[in-house]
Amino acid sequence: RKFSLMMIDIDHFKRINDEYGHPAGDQVLRSIASRLQGRLRKSDLVFRYGGEEFMALLPQTGVYKANLLAERIRGFIEKMRFSGGVNVTISVGVSQYQDGLSASDLVKQVDTGLYLAKGKGRNRVEIYKDIQR
Repeated sequence: RKFSLMMIDIDHFKRINDEYGHPAGDQVLRSIASRLQGRLRKSDLVFRYGGEEFMALLPQTGVYKANLLAERIRGFIEKMRFSGGVNVTISVGVSQYQDGLSASDLVKQVDTGLYLAKGKGRNRVEIYKDIQR
């Protein structure tokens, strides 16, 4: 079955906690989680995957459709304003399941996409592409 995975990381989240305090950081996390869930289909699963990282599992979704969705979410989050004047951006890695790929390998792929997005300046989406195939 076709599905894609997105790994979403809030850019410079430590700065939010340091400048605005941990309650503001917690509010940002709750708001982003709520908005992510609201922007996805009921069949999609969103969950927290670390301090300021989220994963979205997108059933019946190819990587290019997932990329378009990730770009829409990225733009939406960039325009959000939180209490106290806090604004945030996100970086997103996207990958699609391929037959024979383990769950661990899929997570490594989407993580590679995320780190590529961060390395290219943040506030962007990058698709993992297996250059060996």
